[in-house]
Amino acid sequence: MSHHMHRITAAALALSVLLAAPQSGNAATSDIVFDPPILDVDPICVTRSGDQMIIAEWSKWDGKSLPDRAPELIKRDIRR
Repeated sequence: MSHHMHRITAAALALSVLLAAPQSGNAATSDIVFDPPILDVDPICVTRSGDQMIIAEWSKWDGKSLPDRAPELIKRDIRR
């Protein structure tokens, strides 16, 4: 279990204990820290190359093997 999951579990447990405890006139307060999750983020969009860059890149193509890139990006270059 990750460090943040332990913190969330501990906070949830502490909160449930506080809510289940009988209410009294001298209520104690507790600080509960809610941190956002740490996520691995991948880029959503791929920046398009300029026309001159695409022409220069494809003019070097040997006509045999395709470059190592996603087929969608090759099709995009062809459409442009």
